[in-house]
Amino acid sequence: MDDGEKRLTIPKGAIFIISAGAYSDYGVMGVFRATKRISTKVYIAAYIKEHPDQEKSPDEKMFLGWLARAGVLEPVDTFEWHLGASYDAEFNYEVERAEPIEDYDSLLAKKNALKARLAQWEAEAPIRAAAVAKREEERRALSAFLEASIAQGHPLVGPPLPANEDLDGFLIRTASKE
Repeated sequence: MDDGEKRLTIPKGAIFIISAGAYSDYGVMGVFRATKRISTKVYIAAYIKEHPDQEKSPDEKMFLGWLARAGVLEPVDTFEWHLGASYDAEFNYEVERAEPIEDYDSLLAKKNALKARLAQWEAEAPIRAAAVAKREEERRALSAFLEASIAQGHPLVGPPLPANEDLDGFLIRTASKE
């Protein structure tokens, strides 16, 4: 095994971290133990074969869950002990348990549920568009009817309002005529 191949292989039993991102987006996804020899090239190729849509834009959490389901790694119960920052006057004594990773099946179920909701939303788009168009047509028809009724002094809407009269006085006089 040459040096290049060694850098693409994690030996069985090794404890290692998986990280992703860069700069402010960088993060450690977890600490794991290899349950068998892991050839990174082989497992990435197998994952992309199953999920070709992720070749250019991989979902790191889905891949991590897939690796766990494939049985090549297991999470190691880890803790973080942050000793403090250079500006602190003393050591920090607090220890926090690291969050466990979500399993592949639950991540896949969430992804499929979101895809189904999106497909349903897209399928219903013409129905929603037709309903909006129908409401707009009804609004225009009602508006035209009311404008015509007002212009004709139709009893449904009453006589046109005098141009310079107080609305309250007009309504009181109109109501008292009935």
